[in-house]
Amino acid sequence: GVGEDAEHHYQACLGHLFRNAREVVAIVTQELKDQPAGNYLDRWSLVYLLAELKQTASLGALDDILSSALPAEQLKDPHEFTTLGQEVMIRTTAVEAVTRLAADGAKEAQEALLKHTRHENFSIKRACIQGYLQVAGEDGRATLQKQLPQRDHYILDIKAIDVRQAPQAEGGL
Repeated sequence: GVGEDAEHHYQACLGHLFRNAREVVAIVTQELKDQPAGNYLDRWSLVYLLAELKQTASLGALDDILSSALPAEQLKDPHEFTTLGQEVMIRTTAVEAVTRLAADGAKEAQEALLKHTRHENFSIKRACIQGYLQVAGEDGRATLQKQLPQRDHYILDIKAIDVRQAPQAEGGL
């Protein structure tokens, strides 16, 4: 929806879905499997819905998404839109969903984050590392230092900041 009441309507719809969350997760998971690969927005929306529902029953589907191989870029000139970029966005949204589950205490979700900290794609790997650091507590950094190859240890120091705190470009064009 759009307009001033869009968020209110969205939250109301989520409330209805929460009441039957287990059934909804099963339906959304099946719908994800049935989506053609090129339906990026629909696939992303379904993964985002799983993130919003925060149900451990979705962990299997989320892990499957993160474990699936990234397909090669489909466009010959991916200047503005890239199919690979869409696939990475779907997977980083899956990482957000797993992180939310881990933050709510799901040990399996924390283990899934740790598993995918060695992902081949940097953006997905970074998201898993940051998600794991967020939920793993005091020992998280030490665990990752043991788990990750030395060349990836710098990722442990990458911090998310508010965009308003980021250095801004100055001067001409």
